Amino acid sequence: MLKKSMGLTRFVYIATLLYVLIFLGVLVAFFISFLCGNKTAYSLLLSGFGGSVESLQKHIIFLWAIFIVQIAGVGAFLKSKPLSRQLIISSSAAMYLYFLYRVVFEVTQLDMLGLLTMGFYLVVILFLISPEVKKRFEGRGAALRTILVVDDDRGVIKVLKNNLMAGGFKVLTAKTGEQGLVLAQSHYPDLIILDVILPGMKGREVCQRLKQGSKTKDIPVIFLTSKNSEDDIQAELAVGGVAHLTKPIDFPAVLEQIQKILKG
Repeated sequence: MLKKSMGLTRFVYIATLLYVLIFLGVLVAFFISFLCGNKTAYSLLLSGFGGSVESLQKHIIFLWAIFIVQIAGVGAFLKSKPLSRQLIISSSAAMYLYFLYRVVFEVTQLDMLGLLTMGFYLVVILFLISPEVKKRFEGRGAALRTILVVDDDRGVIKVLKNNLMAGGFKVLTAKTGEQGLVLAQSHYPDLIILDVILPGMKGREVCQRLKQGSKTKDIPVIFLTSKNSEDDIQAELAVGGVAHLTKPIDFPAVLEQIQKILKG
């Protein structure tokens, strides 16, 4: 389920990036051609929009308006805004109907690029109205739980951040105990994943200080470390940790522990 969720996210990102690059690339190409005195490109553009400047301006204004809505929708999606899915669906539907209108009412014969564009928007719409994607987007409408990851290993941070974000969490990261303490005291995350061996202030001291603070004492702390002796586990529980997990990361086990703690 997690891999499928990450795959959906990558699909949206890659498809949107390709769309933006192609759209802007075409506009830039025509603009440069016109500035350089190459009237052929401009004439081709005019011929595709009724052969008049007025017709071209009308279409371009419409296309830019829809394009801006699409970018707003994608931006909202990247920031986990609940309206993102509706924005992308409505703007994609508008673009699809625009091409359909030109074929039916303006008797315009679409070239291969036009047909591919219509196909692209149809795929995007079908993709976003599917039950699984709808559920994923609607889940982003709720307030996201925040998890703070404190670890000096970039690889660990990357794996946890990517997987937790794909699972619907907001993620904060810190590479030292001091940074983690400051973030916890300023953002009050719902849960903290904490390494034991950190540069500067060690993980157990960070946890101990958090438990001494009136506003941070109730934040659950999961220790994720390569240290796995019984003494280590007892030391972590003694300073206020609620769970102990070992490296290398078994993310399904991490996620299961997180959900168990947050539901409790």
